[in-house]
Amino acid sequence: MKKFLECVAHEKDDIYKAYWNFCKTGVMTLVLDEEDKFVGAVGVKEYEKAMVYGGVECVSEITNYNCTVIGGDHLYEQARNIYYEKNIEWLPVLDAERNLVDVFSRRRAFYKKYFEEGKLPYLHYARIVWAAANEAKKLGLMAISVIEFGVAGGNGLLALEFHAREIGRLFDIEIQVYGFDTGEGLPEYETDYKDQLFRFKMGAYKMNFSQLAEKLTSAKLVLGDIHATSLQFWEMCPAPIGAMMVDVDIYTSTIPVLQMLETDCKNVLPRIFMYFDDIFKGYENIGENLAIKEFNERNQGSISISPEGTGRDYDAFSLGCTAQSAKGETIEMKVCHYFRHPMYNVYIAPREWGEAPLKQYIL
Repeated sequence: MKKFLECVAHEKDDIYKAYWNFCKTGVMTLVLDEEDKFVGAVGVKEYEKAMVYGGVECVSEITNYNCTVIGGDHLYEQARNIYYEKNIEWLPVLDAERNLVDVFSRRRAFYKKYFEEGKLPYLHYARIVWAAANEAKKLGLMAISVIEFGVAGGNGLLALEFHAREIGRLFDIEIQVYGFDTGEGLPEYETDYKDQLFRFKMGAYKMNFSQLAEKLTSAKLVLGDIHATSLQFWEMCPAPIGAMMVDVDIYTSTIPVLQMLETDCKNVLPRIFMYFDDIFKGYENIGENLAIKEFNERNQGSISISPEGTGRDYDAFSLGCTAQSAKGETIEMKVCHYFRHPMYNVYIAPREWGEAPLKQYIL
C-alpha cells in the first residue's frame, strides 16, 4: 500500500486534497472505505464534472463505484483484454478480500509494443537494460544486476525498477536493481577544474530517503560515499553486472564508479551496457568524459569503454526497437568491453550464418 499512498483517498476525504494528489501523480484516485477496502475510483472525467458543476465536498460524491478491476491469475491477459475494449489507462488490482495490491497500467500491459515504438519513460534506460538482458539470455545466464549511480530524487531508479521487472519477465531472467547515492547531494571534495564546478553545485540533488523507500518495491539502495560503497558492493553477492547508468555529474565521483569495472570477470557480462548522463560536446577533457578517457588508458588491451568521447548512435542499443524509435539517441550510451572475459567470443548473433548464395547479376 505504501507506494500508492499519494493515489489513495478515503470516501470522506476532501475532494480538493484528492484532486491535488491526482494532479501530482497523474494516476486515478483509488478510493477506500473506513476499513481500507477498495470501493471505487475517481478519474479525470469525474473530476472535470465536479469542477464544472461545483458543490462537491467529499470524494464519495464523485466516486465511480462500478469501475473495472482485475485480480487473481493471468493479470497481463486480463489487462490486455480490457484495454483492447476500453479507453482507460489504469486498472486496480485487488485480492479476494478487496484489498488494493497493485495498479496495472496500459503501458505495463503492452510493454513490448511501447518499447518498440519508443513510447516509454526513460527510454534510454529501457534500451540499455534490454540489451543487457538479451545478451545474458543468449549466454545462458539466469540473472544480472543493473545499477544506477546518482539516484537523487529517485525518478530514474523507479523507472529502472519498472523496466527491469518488465524486461525480466519478457526474457525470463532475474534482473536485480541497485541504486548508489550519498543521500546528501553532490559531495564536497577538495577539487579542481575536472569537476566542472561552474556547472554543478556541491550539495545539490539531495534525496528524500523515506519518501523514495516507500515507493521502491525491489530495488536496493546503497547509501554513502561512493568511494567506500563501491568497494563494499561485492559483499552483497550481486548477479553479474549487465548495465550501468552513471549520473554522478562530476569527475571525482565518476572515478570510483569506473574502478568498480576493474573486477573479476565473474562479476560482469563480457559487455556491460552503459549510460552516462553528463557527457557534453566541447567538454571532453573534464568530468565524466575525462574519467572514461583515463580509464581506457589505464586498462588498454583488457577493458575498454566505447565509443570514447563524442560519437554517433550505437547500434548495440537498437535491439528490439523500430528504426524510428531508435533515432535520436545520444553519445551518452556506451559499451564496456571485457576483451579477456572467457565468454567474450561466445557466438550470440541473432541468426546462424550458412552458405552465402551466389547472386545473378546482369552486366
